[in-house]
Amino acid sequence: MNLAHRSNLKPLDFARLVSVGIAAAALGLNAGSLARICRETLERQGTAFFVTPPEGGQSQWFIQRSYDPRLRTPQEQAMHAPSDLACFSERQRAAALQRRTCVERLRVARVAGKGTMETLAAAIVEHARTCFPELKISRSRLFEWDRRFARPSDLILLVDQRGGDQCSKASPEAWAAFRDLFLHENQPTIKQCWKEVRALANEKGWRWCSYTACAGQLNDRIPKQQQIYHRTPATYRQQMAPFTAQHPESWRAGELYIGDHKELDLICKWGKGIIRPWLTAWIDWRTRKLVGYVLSDSPNSTTILAALRHALKDPSNMGGPAHVWIDNGKDYDALMFHGQTKKQRRARIKPRVDEARSLGIFNALDIKAHFAIAHNPNGKARLERWFRTLEGFFKTFDTYTGDCIDNKPERLNEILAKPRLIPTFELVRDRLATHIGGYNADTDHSIDDLSDGGETISPTEAYARWCDTKRVMADDASLDLLLMHWHKPTTVGRNGITINLCGQALHYGQHEEALKRFKALKKSDRPPVNVSYDPHALQSIRVFDAQWRFICTAPMNDVGGIAGRISKDNIATMSRNKALYNRGQKHVAEYGLTSTLSSEEQLMDVVERERQPIAEPSSTRIVQTPLDGQGKEVEREQLRTAVGAESMSPPIKPGPSALEKLQRNLRLPVRYEDDALPYDPLQKLREQRS
Repeated sequence: MNLAHRSNLKPLDFARLVSVGIAAAALGLNAGSLARICRETLERQGTAFFVTPPEGGQSQWFIQRSYDPRLRTPQEQAMHAPSDLACFSERQRAAALQRRTCVERLRVARVAGKGTMETLAAAIVEHARTCFPELKISRSRLFEWDRRFARPSDLILLVDQRGGDQCSKASPEAWAAFRDLFLHENQPTIKQCWKEVRALANEKGWRWCSYTACAGQLNDRIPKQQQIYHRTPATYRQQMAPFTAQHPESWRAGELYIGDHKELDLICKWGKGIIRPWLTAWIDWRTRKLVGYVLSDSPNSTTILAALRHALKDPSNMGGPAHVWIDNGKDYDALMFHGQTKKQRRARIKPRVDEARSLGIFNALDIKAHFAIAHNPNGKARLERWFRTLEGFFKTFDTYTGDCIDNKPERLNEILAKPRLIPTFELVRDRLATHIGGYNADTDHSIDDLSDGGETISPTEAYARWCDTKRVMADDASLDLLLMHWHKPTTVGRNGITINLCGQALHYGQHEEALKRFKALKKSDRPPVNVSYDPHALQSIRVFDAQWRFICTAPMNDVGGIAGRISKDNIATMSRNKALYNRGQKHVAEYGLTSTLSSEEQLMDVVERERQPIAEPSSTRIVQTPLDGQGKEVEREQLRTAVGAESMSPPIKPGPSALEKLQRNLRLPVRYEDDALPYDPLQKLREQRS
């Protein structure tokens, strides 16, 4: 064929052609012999062309790559290569080959042209049913197979996809994309991830498997432990993560207390309603003795203070621990315990708690605080284990709720409909006290490390035998003063100190001499002060400097100017106090201390001599706190009141009428100074002034 004859034909695609020299080398023939074959045979078949190369030069023979498989490009070879059916079962492979045979017979009959397509297909179907009894075939299926099978590599499309290892044909890139989507804390479903990868595979040209095959091979592709680690990290930490076991002797008896909350699995009466009460407890790590607890309607900083006071005031606890291990929740992690809010501590350091900068009550009591990882009960394992033992105690009540919704008794609703069957809060508290006392004294247990010389002993006995150091406060009353509520650091303004409780501002220390040095024109020049208060008696607050040194007791400011409610005498007294305060700016030394003791101070000395001496243990550690000596100051105020010497110190006047409403809003229905807990030294003072 010359160039003149090809002038009106479609231009050749040289990407599908190969020169005679390259073709001869690939086929193992002589270039001249192959050129003769092209001239005599291949040119008439339209497989060879004698043309000028696209880059120019002399005309030569070019052969279609489809002439021989050895002339195809690597991509074409992969496309026309027979399918690898090794991943399928023998039955699936045999069925695919039988379908290919039926398709080839249909194509041979179609070329012969003997009859219509429907007639030819019906004859092939009948013949296939005779030769291949197990093959399910029909005319529509035969035409579908013919449509699918276009080249040898399409044999895999004739395989029954309802069986075999479908995941093996998926591309590694597709599985990597699925793994990235599935291993996420949002916990997407398998179906959702499979759809996302299917769309991505169509875009990228990856191979992907069916949904059923994906779900069946998920645990083999991604181990179950890895799934839990990424999708539910908390579950992994609590149930699957390896942990370091502590030796029983790593902490001595009485050295470490663990604190946490527990909602009881029972219902009781609370006022006019019903609640599930909460238990706030502290347990000794070494002996497992429950050293202090409080039962309340809801856990908060007040119950933590009460439970800690219960533990520290109990003489059998030898003065309390040197370390505490506590929860990282909002109530335990409050400012009143550590002197800083969680936001302030996290702003300084990345870990969850900045233990080195903890101030507040624990630091003042010379107790080092350690914090468990958030949402990780393994950090408080011994107390959590003790909480599980309470399940038997809960089941002794008719109003037992079960530890989960699946264990809820069916008759619970019927019991709650009969108020007489619901126990009172006081009954639950009394029975819980008896239960805890029995637990601490119980020697019938299987705890290996609670034995002494082969003798099984109770937690109380173990604590008494093994606690070799007793912590004694230098001032007995300082503990009660420390365990008050603490307000966040504030400054002293022109009218004293302002604190906000339940959205209401309260003002204190308007004419307090000791607060003068903390006042300044600019707020930035005013040094911060720390404030503690008794939520049951808000008529006064106690003020400390930034180093937690006691400054004074500041009374609540008086309020004047309301016609018909404030007497003239009261306004005159307020004006006189203001004048005395201003006069004090000029005459600082006018109100100095005398060198003689007053009658109240002499009575105080008598009280101190009548105190019973504390028995000294084998090893006693005197704990000096930043607030030592304040107990004596409170007792002096009590004595002044007793002898009628109120005029020697400014009286604490009742605040505005809204004070009683505020105290009701502080959620303090339970007075934690009852018989179950140590006596509050401020109680008598409050009663006298009321």
